[in-house]
Amino acid sequence: MLRLILFLSLLCCALSAQAPVFRIRFTLSGTSGEASYTSNLEIGYAPCALWTGGSGGWKGSPAGYLDEAGGLGGIRPGMSLPFFASSYSGDARGSDGSSAQVITLGPGFARWTERSGSTESRKETDASLNPSHHQSARFYRTATGARIADFTLGLVSAGAGSYIGCVHPEQMEIDGMEVAKFCSFEVTNEELANWKSVNKVKSTTFKDANGSVTVVLTLTADIEDPGEVTLEPLDYENWIPKGNDRDAAKPGNSLRVKVRVHPTGQPDKPSDRKAKMTFFLEDVTKEPGVCLNFPKGLSDDDDLRFLVDENPNLRVESSTKAVTREKVNKAEVVIASFDFASYGRLRVLAEDDKGRALKVRYKGKENVKLAIPKDDLGGRIADAWRIAEGAQGLALDWDEAQISGQTAKGDGMTLLQKYRGLIVRVAGANKHQRMKAKEKVHFVIDEAGAFDPTAWRKATGGIRAYLMDETYTEARRVDFNSDKPGNNGLGKRAVRIEVMSGVVESDPQPEDDGRVIPAYEERQYAYTMGFTPATNERLRIFPGRIRAMLSRVKRAVRKELTNPETEEELEHAAWLATLGTKEQLLKLLDNADLAARTQAMMTLTATHEMGHVCGTSDHLDAKGVVDDGAGNPDCPMYYLTWKDRRRFLLFGELTGRGLFCSGTKDECFKRLNVKG
Repeated sequence: MLRLILFLSLLCCALSAQAPVFRIRFTLSGTSGEASYTSNLEIGYAPCALWTGGSGGWKGSPAGYLDEAGGLGGIRPGMSLPFFASSYSGDARGSDGSSAQVITLGPGFARWTERSGSTESRKETDASLNPSHHQSARFYRTATGARIADFTLGLVSAGAGSYIGCVHPEQMEIDGMEVAKFCSFEVTNEELANWKSVNKVKSTTFKDANGSVTVVLTLTADIEDPGEVTLEPLDYENWIPKGNDRDAAKPGNSLRVKVRVHPTGQPDKPSDRKAKMTFFLEDVTKEPGVCLNFPKGLSDDDDLRFLVDENPNLRVESSTKAVTREKVNKAEVVIASFDFASYGRLRVLAEDDKGRALKVRYKGKENVKLAIPKDDLGGRIADAWRIAEGAQGLALDWDEAQISGQTAKGDGMTLLQKYRGLIVRVAGANKHQRMKAKEKVHFVIDEAGAFDPTAWRKATGGIRAYLMDETYTEARRVDFNSDKPGNNGLGKRAVRIEVMSGVVESDPQPEDDGRVIPAYEERQYAYTMGFTPATNERLRIFPGRIRAMLSRVKRAVRKELTNPETEEELEHAAWLATLGTKEQLLKLLDNADLAARTQAMMTLTATHEMGHVCGTSDHLDAKGVVDDGAGNPDCPMYYLTWKDRRRFLLFGELTGRGLFCSGTKDECFKRLNVKG
């Protein structure tokens, strides 16, 4: 007959939420005459389901008492706790070739298999029994620690054999108290406090006239580990949210997060433990649109969502809640982004098969709410973008972009707005673009193609201008999908350039006394009304008048080269002679491409007028009057002289190709301001 007895094992005192288990491994080596056997057995113990041998007045179950006490170390001295044999593992061998084995079928239930020659027999725990109601060992709390006792030595016996178990201490002619005394462990308070590392070994040999048995007992402590969960977001360090700049109803990108159940403190070790996983999205932003200017119209939808199609292995109960369909030891959740500045936090709840909540960790931090995107640097802006832009430490409403030499700081857009971005013209197509954090930015509506962003950036020392379609603005405002507009709450506006082709009626400029000057439109190549981006009402350019000017200059040059008559014509002819022969200059004149010259002049004019919109004034002569040739010729605010017009017509040489000037009199560069 197969008898299992164990010595015992005790469990850690400090962890009340995990059921303690006593484990004992013992080896019996017996001899009698020429016969011998060995038996190795380990039994684990768990708290009984009811009190046996008295409860000391404590109500409820031993497991409940232990939980309230906070673990074995919390049991008050004088109290004791019953444990039942919950698991079995072992085997035995006899010198006659017989053998035996025991395995666990369930908590307290085991199967013994015995073999001798060709004979095999099995025995299982009676199914009608309730092992958890029967004490197999007891834990006694003392003032100095504890004692584990009341267990019986046992062996894995192949009962069919003649010699297996032929000598056993409980059947030998020895003092029974000697065996009982050996079958106990004394545990100190210090060992209780460090129970998880307890490993105690004791051994002895019992003898009588029939033979001897050597017994080695090893006590170890084990705590039932429900495991814990680790979050593994993929490419988390680099992930930046996106919206869909073509279809706002579709996500722009997604973040995948893997979760794994593993033994506590061992994230790299696989585990067969399983848990029900529930995923929650919390603190999710609900920004209108997907970026600052698309689409038009407000939306209350969450910017981060669980989608059914992207989570086929989960039960998606709402856009912010998803659950595993069964208990699993690993899972993956996909979080879809619907905004270029979407933000939220992922919380994961994991429960084992007993309904216990498992700890959920990310990089060692317990029960975290994972920020999406990663924003350890603060402000619900992706760390990856902040780092790439050198924007660490800048506040969400930061608007202090600066170019050396310019008085105005900022451009009317906050850091958060630049991060979220907007749709602009990129290589002829409408496309979302995030702004550079520390660059001054400017927006221009230019359907006719008069404005050159590259020339503007060069002239302004680094102010980046973006072209955009007016359909992506509201009354020229480009950040209409912002709850907190920049520019002191006024919002950021684009400047519209109107190219007035063909015959245009006069748009008179009134003098201070109310008189109208009809010639204003006839000679004015362009004009501006409103001298900040926000207040600008009109920026008009007249390419026909530019070409007419070039045609007039062309006729004048021909006259000056072939038949100068007036004093002015003779002066001009003398100067032209320094540039080349009459024949050379006439050939250049005939070959002058007026269309290309007109386009070049129109581009310079657009930069000039945009300078007015952004706070600069015309160059003035010594008397403070606007005059041709006043100021630095490299500055776009410079007006061409009669010589400049002729060099431009003949050679294509055009002034205004450098920086806005910073002279002692003219301070065009210093005054540039795209913020207002």
